[in-house]
Amino acid sequence: MRLRSLQILTGILVLALPAMAFAIDIVDVHANTANGVPTLLNQDVTVSGIVTSPNNTYSTFNLEVYLQDPTGGVNVFVSGAAGSYGLALGDSITVTAKVTQFNGLTELSSGGVLPFEIVTHAPGYPVPAPTLITCADLNATFDSVTHDEVNEGRLVRIDGLTIVSGTWPTAPIGSNSSITVTDGTDDILLFIDKDTSANGSPDPGANFSCIGILKQYDTTSPYTSGYELVPRFASDVIPTQPGPPINGPVQVIDLSSTGATLYFETATPGSSEIEYGPDANYGFTAGDAGASELTHTIALGSLDPNSILHFRAKSSDVDGTRYGQDQLLATASDQPGELHVYMSFTTDPSYADPGNEVPASQNLSSLLTALINGAESSVDAALYSFSLTNVRDALVAAHQRGCQVRIIIDAGNSTAAADYCAGFGIPYIVSTFGGNHGAGDGYGIMHNKFVVIDGRDGDKYNDRVWTGSGNMSVAGSDDVNNGLDIKDYGLAQSYTLEFNEMWGSDTQTANASTAALGSRKTDNTPHEFRINGLRIEQYMSPSDAVESQLERTAAGADASIYFAILAFTNYNLSDEMYNRRAALGGNLEIRGVFDEGLGDCTQGSMYYEMAGDPCSAYAWDIPADVWVDTPLPSTRLLHHKYMIVDVNNPSLDPLVVTGSHNWSFAADGYNDENTLIIHDQGVANMYLQEFAERYHESGGTGDLGTATGVEDGTPAGRLLDGLRSFPNPFNPFTNIAFSTDSDASVSLRIYDPAGRLLRTIVEGQSLAAGYHQYGWNGADDSGRRVASGVYFARVEATSGGRTETVSRKLVSIQ
Repeated sequence: MRLRSLQILTGILVLALPAMAFAIDIVDVHANTANGVPTLLNQDVTVSGIVTSPNNTYSTFNLEVYLQDPTGGVNVFVSGAAGSYGLALGDSITVTAKVTQFNGLTELSSGGVLPFEIVTHAPGYPVPAPTLITCADLNATFDSVTHDEVNEGRLVRIDGLTIVSGTWPTAPIGSNSSITVTDGTDDILLFIDKDTSANGSPDPGANFSCIGILKQYDTTSPYTSGYELVPRFASDVIPTQPGPPINGPVQVIDLSSTGATLYFETATPGSSEIEYGPDANYGFTAGDAGASELTHTIALGSLDPNSILHFRAKSSDVDGTRYGQDQLLATASDQPGELHVYMSFTTDPSYADPGNEVPASQNLSSLLTALINGAESSVDAALYSFSLTNVRDALVAAHQRGCQVRIIIDAGNSTAAADYCAGFGIPYIVSTFGGNHGAGDGYGIMHNKFVVIDGRDGDKYNDRVWTGSGNMSVAGSDDVNNGLDIKDYGLAQSYTLEFNEMWGSDTQTANASTAALGSRKTDNTPHEFRINGLRIEQYMSPSDAVESQLERTAAGADASIYFAILAFTNYNLSDEMYNRRAALGGNLEIRGVFDEGLGDCTQGSMYYEMAGDPCSAYAWDIPADVWVDTPLPSTRLLHHKYMIVDVNNPSLDPLVVTGSHNWSFAADGYNDENTLIIHDQGVANMYLQEFAERYHESGGTGDLGTATGVEDGTPAGRLLDGLRSFPNPFNPFTNIAFSTDSDASVSLRIYDPAGRLLRTIVEGQSLAAGYHQYGWNGADDSGRRVASGVYFARVEATSGGRTETVSRKLVSIQ
């Protein structure tokens, strides 16, 4: 594995010297003014004690070590010095440093002035036992009479805790977790640092104990509140709930319209059970109550199509029963869905599979406007920036014909278009609504670009989601983007749940007291979907550990990773690419295109290290094939956020990652974002056509696979082309795809060999020029499954007074 090491800082010494006689008690540095400011602020002091939280616990970049003597504990902090010390749990040390303060927390640091000295005496001392306190004690850390903070920085323990709100990070996530807990005396913040092993530990359930450092995070004077309990290790969280500990969330490993297969693991042997039902009361149980296993695979059957179900793991042994976290499952639809992909700028159709040309140079706002114009009951729009009049007017028109319309925009952008809509009675909120996106969650932004059509009515067959990388703004209308239009109940409901969480309710009235954006959100949407048999994953930031999903995707690449990205500053992802290439003996193509606005080498873009530029301390020894798209005008951003994996290897699970999520720590830890992972060769090939154009115009010359020789869309004079089906033969679903060379009215019907009409999939649907994909589930118009045999898909398109028809043989194996 590639590690990011840091050089020893000049002037910082680690010596083996005797204890210093002039050391003061640690409690003395916690004497404060009435405003919570240390009375010794900016003064040099010397303290001695035992390390209670070792190096690289709370940060892998900064030195952040906690030291304790019989009177108290304190943080020793030096920016960027994590690699400079090997301070272990139980080390006896003496520190000479300046007293500083960061958001209320008293620290000993270099304060920008040397010398700064740590003297290590001996390892292996007993670590002080944690001080037993209550939640009320923690909140009262600041003594209003003496102004002291005796317990700040100390190792403490609280028993009898129960989670009030927040989601336990049972799988490692790329952001910190803020969980409200109580012991009955008061509510406190249990803060799980993403760099600790507590991130990814089992949910402790009800009635647990927690050991940790008592820290403070108070951004404004007086610095007398904001106290929190921060565990150091997974072992600091001590469940008292009996039964086998459940490791991580349950995985959905298979899914259909009437069933699902689920998988989870336990730390000790136990029964294999899943509780499930329409709400968090469950009501049904599946599995083997008599099993004693570490790995658990449970099949759920007789489910209803188009359903959102709650479920949780359950495992029992002789000591009792343990339950996992509540999760959501979306069964597949019993009717075919739709998937449409669009690119806003030029592509290279010579890389298209036959009949798979992606619609290029499309006006994404016009496509979205057409979807809004077709809305029957509701439109929910979460738009980072919103200033295009065609989208604005379409929302107003939808409202005036009776649709329920809601809008969420980022607080940092113009509200003029939203205000215009509000003038007609359309409600909207900004990202700071209800006190969200403040100092406590890093001032993140609402960066989504999604719209849900008809997600709030009773019809399960008209729901659609529009998403992608494009903003609906004047400034962004000329940028290079991708857009997706997906018709599917489960996916649309997932996005509706996300919208409702940010809105604070499922009604037209936003609720400030329950609205949750940024770090206040929880992982509360389904993640696995099957649309026409295709696997699609969905994740929301910052609650759903999107960085870890991106890293997992890169770590699963076997042949190639291609990407086009506006902002890429998350070195964990680039390290994962580097390590995966090394694990494959260098046999992994890594090619990428960055927007030219990446800044210089000091601005953090991964371009420099991936390109092997010596300006970066972490320059790749064997550079990746990465480029900057300088041929684009400076006013036109390469605004994509996509990654294509194994596109030319159908047997290796080709896929595309796309959405609003730039590859940055802010996107993962603070911003509201949405991400899709689409496992499909056809979709991957469409993104390849876009990537080939950006890669070649930027200067890339590498082999991206064999170009097909298609010149531009369909052959001259043809309206319809490339009708194909996959899989074929099929059971139970097949996808039917084709291209149109202009806007057209399209019908798709299924016939038996005698020419009898069995199923009308679409009739006279208006489609934009480009690639279109529909699904057939092997049923006729009455819903009955057809027998095994040969059938025919027939597409009829009309445009400009001309009509064309093409047919394709389908083989059903029931």
